[in-house]
Amino acid sequence: MKVFSKISLILGISVIIFLNGRSPVFASSEQAYQDYVYQYDKYRAAYNEFRVAKNEYDKFKTLTSQTTVLEKTKVMLTWRNNLLRAYLLFLDEKLNENPGLNDSNKSLYKTLIGNENSFLEKNTELIPSIGSINDAKTVSSKLESHYLILQTSIRQIILGLISGQLNFFYGRLDTSLTALMTVLNDSREFLPMSKQSIADRWVVSINSKKNLYEQKMDGIGSNIAVLKSGRIADLDQRMGEIQKDLGEAKTYLQDDISYMKELMEILRYKE
Repeated sequence: MKVFSKISLILGISVIIFLNGRSPVFASSEQAYQDYVYQYDKYRAAYNEFRVAKNEYDKFKTLTSQTTVLEKTKVMLTWRNNLLRAYLLFLDEKLNENPGLNDSNKSLYKTLIGNENSFLEKNTELIPSIGSINDAKTVSSKLESHYLILQTSIRQIILGLISGQLNFFYGRLDTSLTALMTVLNDSREFLPMSKQSIADRWVVSINSKKNLYEQKMDGIGSNIAVLKSGRIADLDQRMGEIQKDLGEAKTYLQDDISYMKELMEILRYKE
């Protein structure tokens, strides 16, 4: 006698999506990503033209080469800011589409994006007033001195998005487990003692992995909140460590999926 067809369907959908590592594709973030790619191509072209003009100016120091390099610098700096703002917009859309982030974290990350966009807007407003090489260096250095803060914010948001995705799947699995436990309890009278004992052991294993996941994610959340460093390389190293922790948390969820499938097999038939 089958007793878990509804649970199998609920969990099965979660398993397929989670194990395939796929998320729904949203039009807003996809459009934002395509805009980022466009901005990147524009910036790369502008940067290459700037490098050529700078080489000419460094060689000849003529008024013409100076005029050209200033024009190319202003174009390059504009596209650089546009590129960074496009990426922040992409992250903002991903935040909107992430169902696993709580309101507090989402609000925090959106505040970070707002702060960085405000800085980039102010920096962009300075570009048209550039009239000399020193002016160009001053405007560029304002972003360069702020760049570590910007990159820290971006990394915090990326890690937050990954955490949110994992928490979304955790929520779905938790809901499936609650329903599965109802089926187990309602089916005990149909199950021999040997199967009940095995089922209870799987439940213990499932709850153990859940606890490990929750503890791991609590630590990850704390580490994301205090993420900072004096160098990009160190920042990347710390981010890599947190990503490793996220991978371990994902493994706990995958283990729980496996254990829940084993539990469902026990409930498939009364004999």
